Amino acid sequence: MCKVVTDGNMAELRKLLLDCDVNAASEPDSKNQWTPLHSACENGFADIVQLLMSRPELDVTGISSAKVANATPVHLAVKRQHTVVVQALVLHALAALISDSVAVAATQFLAAFLAPEFPLDITARADVIQAVWAAHEDAAERLTMRNRLLEQYPAQPNDVLSRVVW
Repeated sequence: MCKVVTDGNMAELRKLLLDCDVNAASEPDSKNQWTPLHSACENGFADIVQLLMSRPELDVTGISSAKVANATPVHLAVKRQHTVVVQALVLHALAALISDSVAVAATQFLAAFLAPEFPLDITARADVIQAVWAAHEDAAERLTMRNRLLEQYPAQPNDVLSRVVW
């Protein structure tokens, strides 16, 4: 499936998505174990990213692929400066956070994007960073506020605050 994605072949991808695992690594024995989403993000194929994100089983973070440390789909999109793809990924994660109350998945995604081990040169990628924040500024602010509250008042098991979706 990754070959079809790398070629940008939407028609063939639609067919493959009927029977294939959208999270399957391109080559199980390969060094990086990229998924189709990794390939689409690296190549900047926003339409393919949208198609893949329409699949509910998609692992948007790419974290389930153990060998892709520091190479999540959003890392690849930022590195290649594919602004539209970065926006789509962030909005998808925020939508999951807001509408599905799945704070863990969205938080993992954003943590992967903001991970300190990812060398992000803000001056070189200011347009990408600006696009991310402009895409959903109030949701980003709500996440920041929530994190500040959780720092001040550490969540306990079954604590309501730990499950609040702003």
